[in-house]
Amino acid sequence: MESKTWTDAEVQQLQKMLDEGLSAGVIAERLGRTRRAVVCKIGRIQNGVAPNVRKSWSDSEIESLLSLRDKYSLGWDQIGYRLGRPSGSVYSKYMCLKYETTRHAADPRISVPSASEQQWRHRQALAPRDLTAAVFGDPLPGFSALDKRAAA
Repeated sequence: MESKTWTDAEVQQLQKMLDEGLSAGVIAERLGRTRRAVVCKIGRIQNGVAPNVRKSWSDSEIESLLSLRDKYSLGWDQIGYRLGRPSGSVYSKYMCLKYETTRHAADPRISVPSASEQQWRHRQALAPRDLTAAVFGDPLPGFSALDKRAAA
């Protein structure tokens, strides 16, 4: 489903209809939007969130993020609160920094996973071919039963 960007005119119409006391369903119908889109937009307006504005990460914020997570093992909500960012944004940035090694391999602040760790992650991402393979412990696609026996 493709999302439509809200125009200034639509936001003004939305605000006017809210002032009139119309429900989100009626507003959605009049604006040609889904009820969920209208409810989300109302929430963003009421919380003072600027529409479609993304704040880029500064070097000091990235260093703080890495330090707070790796050194102090803080949760995403705590880190987000300290950096003034949503926890989802903090989580996404951290994962991009840590696990997109090709983009950030030259950055000395980021520890790159070892080859064995990368192989382990790759094997974990593979799903069994079917339910019987999962139940009976058949080897993952691309691996033989000898690999399984050697690991035991």
